Amino acid sequence: MPELVQKLLWTNSMTYFHGYTSAEQIRLREQARILGRYTHHSLPLRGDEKLLEVGSGVGGQTALLAQLFPKLRITALERERSSHDAALLALENQPELAQRVQPVCGDVFDLPPGLAGFDAGYICWVLEHVSEPSRFLATLRGCFRPGATMIVQEVFGQSFRTEPLLSLFGQDYYSSYLCLQKELGGDPEIGFRLGALLDEAGYEEVEVSAQVVLEDQRSPRRRQEIFTYMGQLLASVEDSLVEKGYCQAGDGAKVAAELTELGAQEESIFFYTFVRALGRVPK
Repeated sequence: MPELVQKLLWTNSMTYFHGYTSAEQIRLREQARILGRYTHHSLPLRGDEKLLEVGSGVGGQTALLAQLFPKLRITALERERSSHDAALLALENQPELAQRVQPVCGDVFDLPPGLAGFDAGYICWVLEHVSEPSRFLATLRGCFRPGATMIVQEVFGQSFRTEPLLSLFGQDYYSSYLCLQKELGGDPEIGFRLGALLDEAGYEEVEVSAQVVLEDQRSPRRRQEIFTYMGQLLASVEDSLVEKGYCQAGDGAKVAAELTELGAQEESIFFYTFVRALGRVPK
């Protein structure tokens, strides 16, 4: 098992409003599994050998990347000690991956030594929680060889739509979810800005594409799964919403139940668009 790197404070980050409980660790692994069919589709990593995954959390996406790209050696950088420790524990049960994955606990704005020469970078669902995303991306450039590819995938909260529509209660809860993230210094619409952010951060040949998540009656199992996942995601911030006065205790469970019920309806539809952006480190 790789030697632990001392955790540094991630001084320029917002509070992660989902929390760092054991329940959240389970949810994140389930999230990686469910969303992997969308987030890991056609990633341009086939010819790369050294990948830096930034904001790797409990290692759910790290494991998927290692399985999909067996030639990759992955350094997984995570600032939260409890998440880092959970990733280390998961690797103990996956020795075939542990040989190719090195979890590192540290801060992007005060990088641990030795993070250099990577062929590619991967950041997913992280910048939405960062107060200075352009500076965050610019700081990372020094970790990569010239010509390396940076891959960033992010949320675009306004795109979420269901058929039938969520109840007014459910819509209000979702609006509160987006508002709270903004209040805490995050950006639930940051996918819209990825191209500009990579450009500002000094990356070249920037490409941006919309990645559509649409599940309907053609695949009832996947549809039910994504509806249920969305309910779990929204319910995971209930405590933060209650603390800030946006909702009452139990509201998250009600929204989760409504979404699960929608997913079971014969003609229901789930729609969401996230954004993928690619940029090159200047040669």
